[in-house]
Amino acid sequence: ADDRHPALAAPGVVRAAGRTVNVQTSLLARSRWRPWEIAAWIVLWALPLVLGSHAALINEIAILALFALSLDFILGYAGIVSLGHAAFLAMGAYTEAYLQQHGWPFVLSLSFSALVAGITGVIVGLPALRVKGMYLAIATLAFGFIVEEGVARAESITGGNAGKSIGSLEVFGLPIDSDQRFYYLS
Repeated sequence: ADDRHPALAAPGVVRAAGRTVNVQTSLLARSRWRPWEIAAWIVLWALPLVLGSHAALINEIAILALFALSLDFILGYAGIVSLGHAAFLAMGAYTEAYLQQHGWPFVLSLSFSALVAGITGVIVGLPALRVKGMYLAIATLAFGFIVEEGVARAESITGGNAGKSIGSLEVFGLPIDSDQRFYYLS
């Protein structure tokens, strides 16, 4: 077989990134997990058991770290300045709280909330494609202020400036009624 062209390679042999790899032997190769990675996962798993009531704080940190990571993707990798980034988080979060309050199953409400946040991003993003630099930053900042004002005015839906609180979640019949269970969910 000719390894210069992928279509002519022998069965089970893949040519990628300038080198030939035998699929069977690469699948049987040692695990890519390093010992410190396994130890980190064990510590993360045991953290709520050790810290007890502080698991809620860990949840907040994890959620905000995920938010910061998404902002890093937009600003760091795409180079897009988004000053209204929290508005998209708010759209998804308030949609989730509203649907949970009305008895939607968690998996469906979470999917729908992500869809609402994504559609909102497309609605704001398409017109924003026409502007660049400082004007894009101002447009996203304006959207953030619009969502903030809408949240404050729609007290019956959002709880106003105090926010919306929901009861315990239920995922596949398992109630998420403690900080530890919420930690494992998040």
